[in-house]
Amino acid sequence: MDGSSGTSNAQSKGSGSAGTKKPQSAVSILKAAESALNIEQKRLQKHKECDEINQSLTLRTNKDFSKGIFPG
Repeated sequence: MDGSSGTSNAQSKGSGSAGTKKPQSAVSILKAAESALNIEQKRLQKHKECDEINQSLTLRTNKDFSKGIFPG
């Protein structure tokens, strides 16, 4: 009797701990996904800023060359 009840207790404990790990794992995945999304949004913002600066520099350089390097 003790052997069989010990086995069923171990099985119920095992399934109970696995049941609690799944929600924690889902929470971890959700946090990781939110973090990745946040990082991606920041990366896109930096990319847009760099692109705007690049466009500004390109336009300024083209304007300087259109005036001519060697006046006269």
